[in-house]
Amino acid sequence: MYYSQTAVHSVTGLLRGIAATWQDWATAGVPGMDPTTTEGLGAVLAHLADQLDVQCIAKADGQN
Repeated sequence: MYYSQTAVHSVTGLLRGIAATWQDWATAGVPGMDPTTTEGLGAVLAHLADQLDVQCIAKADGQN
């Protein structure tokens, strides 16, 4: 299956944006948000975005 780099870039940008927002909320102490859980979920989304970038680069380089 082929995914354009633009589409992957959009998805990774969205994931990183959500992660950053959640981490901001955790830091700000937003009521109802458990800081540890929120920061952990944000880190998972950021890691997922990184993995998508790596896979896209590998695909573009013909490694996969």
